[in-house]
Amino acid sequence: MTIPPITAFTGLTPPARTQQRDEFNDNVEAALGAWPDFQDEANAMAVAMDALAVQVDADAAAAAADRVTAQTAANGAVAATAYVATSTTSFSIGTGSKAFNIGTGKSFASGGGEDVVVRRKGDASVRLYGATTSYSSGTLTINVTRVVGSGGPYTDWIVYLKAFFVDELDLQAQAIAFASAL
Repeated sequence: MTIPPITAFTGLTPPARTQQRDEFNDNVEAALGAWPDFQDEANAMAVAMDALAVQVDADAAAAAADRVTAQTAANGAVAATAYVATSTTSFSIGTGSKAFNIGTGKSFASGGGEDVVVRRKGDASVRLYGATTSYSSGTLTINVTRVVGSGGPYTDWIVYLKAFFVDELDLQAQAIAFASAL
């Protein structure tokens, strides 16, 4: 909202000490006669400033809400990194128990039970699916129950908590199953 400017007392000659008494009185009378217009202009400006203050308050509240949303997203992103790890442990593709050295400081449960996906950095189509059985001293042990791909041994692994992994192979399979059901 634009605040309307208060216009000057146009056409008025400010009284000066050197004016004659009648001229001075005429100028004072003209100035006093302009006060009602000035009052209307000042009131219009006050209304505009009040409206602007309301908008500023609304913008400040929206900015504060955006800050909270951004902080929540940032906290979530930081938390998500605690459930993603890399490993150079050497494994061939296969099912069964596999112990990946992922380092300490991750948030995998020490008692296991979390669904994970492990994929190769060098070939994202090579994957291992399973559940953690333990995480201790930087070693994450996984019971691999499903594999995609073959070969190995490989040493370029990325371990994801399944909740943080978008699996396009699973999405493709679901889409095919859905289309077949139609």
